[in-house]
Amino acid sequence: MTRPAHLRALVLFLLIATAVGVAATLGLSTLQQRLERSRMAQTAITEIRLDTTALAAITLMTSQRPAVARTMEPFNASTMADLTMNLDLVAQLIDDHAVTGAVHDAANRFVKEINWSKDTLAHTGNPLTSGPYLAWFTLDGALASVDRVAERQAAAARRDATVGTWLIVIIFGGLIALLAGRFAAERSRSRQYAVLAATDGLSGLRNRSDFDRHLGEQIADAHRLDRALSVIVVDVDHFKDVNDTYGHAVGDEVIVEVAHRLSGERRADDILARLGGDEFAWLMPAVGADDAARIAHRALRVLNDTPFGGAGVVTVSVGVATLIDHSESGADLMRRADLALYTAKGDGRAKAVAAAHATVPAVP
Repeated sequence: MTRPAHLRALVLFLLIATAVGVAATLGLSTLQQRLERSRMAQTAITEIRLDTTALAAITLMTSQRPAVARTMEPFNASTMADLTMNLDLVAQLIDDHAVTGAVHDAANRFVKEINWSKDTLAHTGNPLTSGPYLAWFTLDGALASVDRVAERQAAAARRDATVGTWLIVIIFGGLIALLAGRFAAERSRSRQYAVLAATDGLSGLRNRSDFDRHLGEQIADAHRLDRALSVIVVDVDHFKDVNDTYGHAVGDEVIVEVAHRLSGERRADDILARLGGDEFAWLMPAVGADDAARIAHRALRVLNDTPFGGAGVVTVSVGVATLIDHSESGADLMRRADLALYTAKGDGRAKAVAAAHATVPAVP
């Protein structure tokens, strides 16, 4: 992936992540408010129970004690105010209007009952069958219904919070996986492009530019590690005649077959490339002059002793050179290998020649 593509993908991810984050924050804030409303409603229900219980008990205890009743009037008024406030709060916090309406009606009935004359309450006989207590039991049942609704609201809010959290995790996980997959795909394409850029399209070997890069690296390693380095240059003899006689398609088959046979002889660390046309180069790290000469002659036999399909017998010439010392460059090494190849060509072709162990000056 190119740098602009990386930046575009990153910006897109950040924008989506920001949008999801804002939505998640707002959603979780709303869910938290729902939980808080349910908690406040349940607290108000508890307060209503306490207030009504206190009012019913005080009404019963003071029904025949006017003096005590007058003393409790401030408390009753304060408790009645709290009751009204909590009833209004429950009506605001609970979404089920039928249930809250029932509570409101039961509360009004309760308030009406405890405001009856004390003489009426005093003559009812069993206080548990008196109006205030019957109204209190009715109100308590209505409050139980509201309590269940509040609990259901709280449970729904907790469930929605859990689902929302998982959705956020899934969305972010999906975005990260999508972005990671895109980066991986782009890296894979980049590697493929790099391989294609370094590969000769016909032979499948490395191309000239990639060979030159490896040559520079191997020269540096040979100097640094004080180890040997050899190169073999292979050129097809009379390749123009092959093309002129059999056509370029057969000539291409010869190039492919040469690459195939050389590939079968190289080691894992060797660098084999097609330099262009009918010329090949074989770079061999940690291989000295004697071993390089033996490998060159073996390659010569593999290439020259077996006919090349439609082209019949085709021969090659080989030049071999081994790095002299730390003063020799890659260009120097290749010049000596080329000179050995030209010597083989001039000496009748179809043979391998090792370069003289001396630096060949560059052509001015």
